[in-house]
Amino acid sequence: MRLRIIGLPSAAIVFLGATAVASGTAVVAGTAGVAGTPAVREACPPPASRLTEQCQLLVGTVKPTVARGQLSAVADDAVTGPLLPDDLRAAYGLTQAAKARGAGETVAVVEAFHDPDARSDFDRYRQMNKLPACVAATGAGCLTVLNQAGRGWPLPVGTAAGWQDETALDSEMVAAICPNCRVALFEAKSASLTDLGTAENSAARVARYISNSWTGPDFSGESQFDARYFNHPGVAITAASGDAGYGPGYPASSQLVTSIGGTYLDTAGAGRRGWTEVGWSGQTTGPGTGTQSGCSSGEPKPGWQTDSGCANRTETDVSAVADAPAGVEFYSSARDCGGVCKGYGTSVAAPIIAAVYALAGPPRAGTYPAEYPYLHRAGLYRVTSGADGSCEASRRYLCNDAYSLGDGYNGPDGLGTPDGTAAFAAPSSGNIVSVINPGTYDLQAGLDYRLPAIRAYDSAAGEPLAFSATGLPAGLSISRSSGVISGRLPAARLSDAAVRVTAADPSGARDTVSFRIVGVRSLTGAYRAGRGEVALNLGGLCLDDRGHRARTGNPVQVWRCRNDRAQWWTFRPGSVPGGAGALMTGGRCLDITGRARRAGSRVAIWPCTGYGNQQWLITGAGRLYNPASGMCLDDPGGSRANGRQAGIAPCQGTRQQAWVLPASPITSGVAGRCMDDPGGSRVVIFRCDGTDAQAFRLGLDGTLRIGGKCLDVTGGSADDGAPVQLRRCDGAPAEIFQAGSFGMLQNLGSGKCLADPRDAVADGTQLVIEDCYGLPGEIWALS
Repeated sequence: MRLRIIGLPSAAIVFLGATAVASGTAVVAGTAGVAGTPAVREACPPPASRLTEQCQLLVGTVKPTVARGQLSAVADDAVTGPLLPDDLRAAYGLTQAAKARGAGETVAVVEAFHDPDARSDFDRYRQMNKLPACVAATGAGCLTVLNQAGRGWPLPVGTAAGWQDETALDSEMVAAICPNCRVALFEAKSASLTDLGTAENSAARVARYISNSWTGPDFSGESQFDARYFNHPGVAITAASGDAGYGPGYPASSQLVTSIGGTYLDTAGAGRRGWTEVGWSGQTTGPGTGTQSGCSSGEPKPGWQTDSGCANRTETDVSAVADAPAGVEFYSSARDCGGVCKGYGTSVAAPIIAAVYALAGPPRAGTYPAEYPYLHRAGLYRVTSGADGSCEASRRYLCNDAYSLGDGYNGPDGLGTPDGTAAFAAPSSGNIVSVINPGTYDLQAGLDYRLPAIRAYDSAAGEPLAFSATGLPAGLSISRSSGVISGRLPAARLSDAAVRVTAADPSGARDTVSFRIVGVRSLTGAYRAGRGEVALNLGGLCLDDRGHRARTGNPVQVWRCRNDRAQWWTFRPGSVPGGAGALMTGGRCLDITGRARRAGSRVAIWPCTGYGNQQWLITGAGRLYNPASGMCLDDPGGSRANGRQAGIAPCQGTRQQAWVLPASPITSGVAGRCMDDPGGSRVVIFRCDGTDAQAFRLGLDGTLRIGGKCLDVTGGSADDGAPVQLRRCDGAPAEIFQAGSFGMLQNLGSGKCLADPRDAVADGTQLVIEDCYGLPGEIWALS
């Protein structure tokens, strides 16, 4: 993987990078024997800041000379050049539907930044391709431009040429497939997930179909954003899977959206359809590109997705063209396109599928249209060849279209591509119940819990849903009317319950989801804290108990590091998986004075109470995050001077918030076990003994270090079960780990989580990386 993306949301989860093509790189065509193929470039640069999304468009501007038909032994010389609207509709059996349907429907496209030429480019594309002109009285064929709040003014101030190309392409692909549809463009003021998500919510208020041609990393904990931005029953939301080959991306990995993969579409010259599609692996766009797919690290599996090779959400659902010998034609006035361009990528496919949903007719209220293709598989062309990378031999269907698990599904292209609109239409009869999978609950055994209600929706409005569950741990039960699971989790040594929850309405319609409830003992039961300096990444300063008084209210300051008792700290992790811990010196705790929650509040020494103002989470890049305030521990003003009292400030990832904690154990959810260096290169699980062999230090770069070496995935592998090792630190993605939800440690290079395999308790068991499922052996407490 080539791009690292780190972010800090309100829940203090640090995000990992997804693959991406290097910014500004010209990608040379990789198809043998295709002369004159255009060089393409990435339209949008890789994200430069946390929680920032990237548009998934590749642009070619060189006039192609290749005739289409390269995949066929018999070339079809009648069809040459980039794909036009007539070609796209013909390829997917939509010609007649496009003429007869779509009037009165609005398809929203959500983009970042302002495109001053959006309307004129849209109109020019329609004129060039003889699409019906905008009808002001009905809005048919018209484009409306709105800001992220859903208003016509003020529109965003900043423009970005790459996003302008993306905006042009997306709106024009909707017009190509559904020329009678209205298009509503929602422009977010930035490419942040927060702003784009706000635009998403605004779009869902006015449109029943939404296209998103942007993506970011798939990460442990991402599902917290689903309810905030993508939970819109009755709205068909499409999301581009991404353009960087094997490996999932978010929000395409969300269980609430239709994840859209990409194909290489070419004329075949024979057969009923007259076209051939294979998985997109950079045939024209070159090495390093191709549709993304895989097993999500942060999303549970929806009830309608049944492939058994991934217990989490599998990306993708369906697909459409992302590549062709001469690309797909669109029109953009932005300076880096300047007229007619050739588009490639899953950015092409996402608006095409959104428009197909519009041609298929309104979704049913209370349903998730992502389910529809799974109910109507006969309405899809299967894609059975091509691959977007390499994956484990036992799960080749995740990356290779030639494999499936017997149900016709594969990762790169899902169930296939449209054969008309049937696969995207709501069922005409019968109720539909949809349950949102809550995912794994990692809990501390022996405590009382009242878990959030299981969310479920019914297409028959007003009918009560009845909840039932199997597999619940002893002591827990589910409310039949509300879906709330509550009770006392047994104080067992270790528990891992496979739970199935079903919601049913009076007509008998039902949906079932499967998830786990994991119970572990206190993560501090066998913990032996390390002790040392808490160093700031600024000129040799350390966190200092002023005068080493260790008394109530004594200020905590920054002072030059001198390794004396005033600077000896221990971090005691939280006992609950993923819980916040306490930073202690002299038996007392670092405390935000007065339980304040505002920026600029100072910190001091106080008797340990366990209150929120004494709770700190270790996150990426050395941040110490206080969940109660939503702020990070900060050296005010970034001063290099001695004596400045430390405080809290909004988390910004600056050097004045970069703290290096003393080397300490990393404790496992497998009770009484710690990560251990037995010597050599192996890394194992071992009973916690407080020795130097268990004293790991979390670096500011996300590395876990001991004895001058870094924890690393052997061979840089992304295979499930690949062993980890200790080796010379070189900054490779395979040695960067970030804290995720419930205490999981996700590896940047592979996207998988550090694990004690099979929750082993035997001393000396080799640690590995696995899919992130929240199992006991994947739970760790950083300290």
